[in-house]
Amino acid sequence: MKLITVVPITKGFLKKDLSYFTTKKIKPGSVVKIPLRKKTVPAIVISSKEIREVKSALKKSSFALKKISESGAPIFNPFFIDAVLEIAEYYASSLSNVLNEMTPKVILENSKQLKEQADKENKGKEEYKKISIFQGSDEERLKHYKSIIREEFAKDHSVLIILPTILATIETSKKLEKGIESHTIILHSEMPKKKLLEQWSEAISSKKPVLIISTGLFLSLPRKDLNTIIIDRESSSFYKYRTKPYIDIRKAAEIVSKHIRANLIYGDDIIRTEDYYNFKEESITPSHILSKAEQISVNMKKEEEKTKKFIIISEELKKMLEESKNRNEHTVLFINRRGYSQTTICDDCRKTITCKICDSPLVLHKENTRKTNFICHKCISSFSAEDRCPYCKSWRLKSLGTGVERVAEEVSNIFPKFKLFRIDSDVIKTKKQGDKVIEDFFSMPGSILIGTEMIFSYLNKDVDRAAIISLDALFTIPDFRISERIFHLLIKLRSLSQKTFLIQTRMPELNIFKLALRGDVSEFYRQELEIRQRFNYPPFKLLIKITNQNKDKKQLEIDFKKLEKELANYSPIVYSAFVPKIKGMHIMHALLKVDPASWPDRSLLEVLNSLSPAWRVEVDPFSLL
Repeated sequence: MKLITVVPITKGFLKKDLSYFTTKKIKPGSVVKIPLRKKTVPAIVISSKEIREVKSALKKSSFALKKISESGAPIFNPFFIDAVLEIAEYYASSLSNVLNEMTPKVILENSKQLKEQADKENKGKEEYKKISIFQGSDEERLKHYKSIIREEFAKDHSVLIILPTILATIETSKKLEKGIESHTIILHSEMPKKKLLEQWSEAISSKKPVLIISTGLFLSLPRKDLNTIIIDRESSSFYKYRTKPYIDIRKAAEIVSKHIRANLIYGDDIIRTEDYYNFKEESITPSHILSKAEQISVNMKKEEEKTKKFIIISEELKKMLEESKNRNEHTVLFINRRGYSQTTICDDCRKTITCKICDSPLVLHKENTRKTNFICHKCISSFSAEDRCPYCKSWRLKSLGTGVERVAEEVSNIFPKFKLFRIDSDVIKTKKQGDKVIEDFFSMPGSILIGTEMIFSYLNKDVDRAAIISLDALFTIPDFRISERIFHLLIKLRSLSQKTFLIQTRMPELNIFKLALRGDVSEFYRQELEIRQRFNYPPFKLLIKITNQNKDKKQLEIDFKKLEKELANYSPIVYSAFVPKIKGMHIMHALLKVDPASWPDRSLLEVLNSLSPAWRVEVDPFSLL
């Protein structure tokens, strides 16, 4: 008879572990089914002991042990379980919640069908020694990864490459698996169940070294000879989970690689500022990103001063588009906003028209030449654009700013013979639609692709020319990572352009545009780190954001005053959310800035873990807003 300690893999389970008995020999890392709260749920075995070893302790216990109902094969190794314990502590969460987010449900539900892990020795595997970064274009990084794969295969080691999205996983696998198809395994959550189970079984049972290309969900795969983990497109925001426990796959990979003694490589064209700072000693960092394209900056303020009207397409851009049309070239026009125009004001009372439900500014959308609607991008509510001003009942509503729809309309008016394509979340709802737009765009010479950041999810090769219509509105977002995001956008578009890269801006004096046109990455990091150090932002401090909401604004303020007292030693900064009210709920945050070297802080963790489930705790939050 054995006593096993398990952790349920289910949301909302806050205890650390539970104990059950069994007559079977079950290894740590195995999946078992346990009775819990009148349900049967999956759980991971943490340890297994003979009953006789703990007999005296069991006699003194005030509860009766239950028997587990069934068990499957070991699908996790003990090193991964240790890593998850550390990840849970880092994100002020429970082991159960972290396992639930880092475990493919198909694998949990079908563990009995999986093959056993290969009993493969780690021949010549080195001790865990470093985290490094590689900055370069997609082509340069893939070439570097191929070299690493060859070296690791020669040592009889396997490699895991993690991508931020399913689309990126599929694209990268096509480029890396050539010549090593029989050694390559692809894993992502949209694979058919049967195929996914086959690929997982092959990944853990193969006695030959393999290349595994997957999304972050499969970081848990227990491959014993795994010696290198690569996190590609490292700056992608998709690595940060938006639901509890708000883990970041990049940090999770760092912790896992330490426990399984594997090298970790972060790769991207522009690495996040904090990772550049933390790991620059081991990095391969070009001081400049070179480009063959002509670099043009257009001062839109000067053009508008001449014409005395708002301009969307500058004269310089018109020349570029005319040249592109005459030469049958492909051009990309980038705008950071969806819709037709971004803000509507009343010309009489001068107030901004906001959503009736969440108080966010409404965005004007044109469904066709006759019908227009206001849409709230926060709560997705829709309102008639024919309504009067809700404040003074005036009909004199005025649209300001530019969105994708308005740019497309303007280009069509100036160049009616151009074939236009659009990529933004209003028109692209599935991967298939996005792929089709890109395919049609490249198959038609002399066409224009207009889009938001979504284009980077589908645009997988260079274009002749690219222009930024406007991204000035991004500078108004009060988030400490916004400069990094803007610089990354600029460099990404610049690197895609073969002949011309043009920026339109009403703020040409900002240094970030000069650095992007020069491709001076090192200087950007220097300036960005100087600002972050001055204001105690990452990498110099670790941020913890605590959020709550309530229909009663006064009660919410009282709750935060109590929290302030509890956290007085950590000097919390309490403030309203950027959009302070959504669907009738007032939202507030408290921000803590702690020393990264001292985290996890036991005293602070105790307070955070004692908060009711109504409080949301985000360690290293995606946004402060």
